[in-house]
Amino acid sequence: MWRSRTMALGYQPSDKVRLMFTMNARGRLSKLPKGYYGNAILSPVVETTVSELCESSLSYTIELIRKAKQEMMEEENMQYMVDLVALLRERPPLNIERTYISSDIKWIGQTELDFGWAKRIGGGIPATGKT
Repeated sequence: MWRSRTMALGYQPSDKVRLMFTMNARGRLSKLPKGYYGNAILSPVVETTVSELCESSLSYTIELIRKAKQEMMEEENMQYMVDLVALLRERPPLNIERTYISSDIKWIGQTELDFGWAKRIGGGIPATGKT
């Protein structure tokens, strides 16, 4: 999907494009306090050029994603992500120009969230920039 979307948008071959995806950090991040019930999601990012993405084999893209997931599971990288999110709370929305965001969050139970006023129908991250 990332490749097809990138090709359809007609970016220049030398443009950098990114894929951001979510990972559940529970069971991977040892410093979560006992009884913590908040978000525990990491967001690795893969970056490559349009030409590398569109002209390389599918195995190239899979390897980029595999490597990003593997690196994100290293304890210091997970802690960095936690610290970064805490820092970004005070900042304006994230500019994610030319970034495709993919998420498989079926395992975090967000469809079961109940804040007491209505059933959750959607969500996302605040972002600015071109698609």
